[in-house]
Parts: sequence; C-alpha cells; structure tokens
Amino acid sequence: MPLVSVIIPTYNRDYLIGESIQSVLDQTFPDFELFVIDDGSTDHTSEVVRSFSDSRLKYILQENRGPAAARNMGLKAAHSEFITFLDSDDLFIKNKINRQLTFLKQSPEIGLCFTAYTKIIEFGTIDPITHGRRTDPVVLEELLMGPAFTFSSVMLRKGWVDQVGLLDETLSTGEEWQWLIRIILVGCQMAGLTEPLVVKRIHSQNLIRFPERNEVSGIKAINSVFNLPDFPSELQCLYPVAMANHFARLSGLACINNDIDQSALFASKALQELEHFSDQEKDDIAMKIVHIARGLSINDPREMLFDLSDHLTAKRGDLAMFSKALRAAWYATETYDCFCTQNRSGVINNSLHYLMVTFPRPKNRGVSSMLLRSLVGEF
Repeated sequence: MPLVSVIIPTYNRDYLIGESIQSVLDQTFPDFELFVIDDGSTDHTSEVVRSFSDSRLKYILQENRGPAAARNMGLKAAHSEFITFLDSDDLFIKNKINRQLTFLKQSPEIGLCFTAYTKIIEFGTIDPITHGRRTDPVVLEELLMGPAFTFSSVMLRKGWVDQVGLLDETLSTGEEWQWLIRIILVGCQMAGLTEPLVVKRIHSQNLIRFPERNEVSGIKAINSVFNLPDFPSELQCLYPVAMANHFARLSGLACINNDIDQSALFASKALQELEHFSDQEKDDIAMKIVHIARGLSINDPREMLFDLSDHLTAKRGDLAMFSKALRAAWYATETYDCFCTQNRSGVINNSLHYLMVTFPRPKNRGVSSMLLRSLVGEF
C-alpha cells in the first residue's frame, strides 16, 4: 500500500488539470497513489486525465455533486497513512510530499502540516512574494476567523480523518474550513513549513471570486461551526467576529470585481457585526479586505481599493473612519512586501504614506521599524 494518497477534485478544468497531475507525478517521493475525482465534468477533462499512463493515477468519475462530495469520494478511496489534497488549478513543487513527510515523521505530535505558497497570476505572471509563511501553531481562535492556510498545502495523518469523518456535503462553500475546525476540535495539532511548496494559480475562473454565490452559504458554514456539539462555550463570543471576517472577505472579492457598491455594503455589514468591539478588530477587518483583494486580484487592486475608500469617505460615522483604516492597511501591507523584496525606496514611500494616513496615532509599530531599518540601509 502506498504511504501517501493525493486527492485532486476537479470540475471542467481540462485546460489546467494536466499541469496539476504532472506536478504530482514529478514528485521526488514516488510512493503515492493519486486520485483524480471528476465531479461530472462536461468538457474534455476525462480525455486529459486518461492521457496519462502512470499506474499511480486513478481516475474516478461521479455525478456532479459539488467539491465536498468529490473530496469525500477521494477520502473513501484512500487507504494510505498520509492524505494530501491539491486543487485542480494549483501545482505541487517537486519536493512537496517529501518535505512534509519528513516533517511529520520527525514531529509525531503534529497531525496536520501545511506549507507556504507562491502564486501565478492568470496564466503566466509569477508573484515574487512568498505567502502563508509561518512557524507558530494554528489555534482554534485564529481558524475561526477564516482559512489560515491554503488547502492545497495540507497533509494530514489518516487517523484524524477516521476520527472526524468526511466533509459536510450540505455546505457549498466553507466545507474545507468547517472540516478543519472539526479536526482541531478533537485535538489535532496543526503546524506549517515556511518553504513555498505549492503554487496557487489566480485566474478569472476561481470560484471564490464570486461573492454573490458565497454570502448565504458562508453564513451557513459559520452557523454549523458554532453549533458543533463539542464547540467550546467560552468561544461563542467570537461569533460576531467570525461573521465580520466573512463579510470582509466578500467585500474584498466584490472590490476586485469592481463592484464598489457591493463591496461597501459588505464592509458595512462587517462593521455592524463589530458594533460593540474595539477599534483593533475593525482595523483587522480592513486588513482582511486588503489581503483578499491583493491575494486574488488578477490586476493591481490599488485603484479599486482606493475607489472603495473614497466611496466610504462620503458616508457618515464608522464607515467614514473605516475608509482611513483601509488606506492604512494598504500602505502597511505594501511596506511589508517591499521590505521582503528589499525595495528600499518602496518601503520609505509606503511607510511615510502610512504615517500620514494614521497621524497622529499610528498603531502598526512594524511599519515604523521597517522605515527606520530602510533609512539606515539595514534589511
């Protein structure tokens, strides 16, 4: 029996699935089985998959029942000690499986390992920034605010799958997130590798780019989490924050779709959830909108985010104040990215803009630190 099972769910991705499959077959660690679960594709996905002759590849076609059902079909077929997933528009780096296996074997207390990732914008432009890099363990409180890592980077021990069961097929979005929360609730420790071992493709057909499909289904996923039988009662107070993060994500998606009115509406809903919370939570929501827009936009999202900020400036009360928080979040994030790429002039320019926006009470000390280190030539 192979040591690792790789599961790729797919639907109408004949123009991408071949590259995803090849990235798995090219792994330096050879002892795996690869399940491609076709969720009723109507294009040429079947022909593309069947063009591979590798005996490790197993193709399963099912009626169209959604991504959760496709992943569940793979989980039912997999019997290996370790399980890993790959979205059909993403890619594994060649040593991805080997590095995660090595880590999990050396860390028996860790049940799930994820990795950092890089991005390809549309079908060619490579983003030089490494995303999702972290070494600290994931905790439940953080995971409640939304996905803490990309699902295409996950590798976990099958024992945890056996313990929590399959994904909830009644959820059309958020099913992966809800499943991961169920896993962490039963005691699974989650840790990450700082190496970018996955390439995510950001393109116009990403399903998550359509906020109108996700509002109600996202709320359903959040409600299902907070109603889990073993959900800690002391964390019920985080429900409004989880809802605010959901609306912030939708606001960011609407923004990059250039629907500024809808983006402002979702931002307003996020702030309504945080009516009785501190300014810090509201600043975090502004940062979430910026991160979503930057992370999923095919084009430079600055103009769209600033259009949203200008739109909110015309409002009254919290929304007008929130427009300033959005600009501050943009400049803080740009400062960090410029610092990571050793762009000294970019750090200075963006950090000074941040300080002007937040004058007289800048809150992000990291921005000031990066500015000082750039001014003295230290990176």
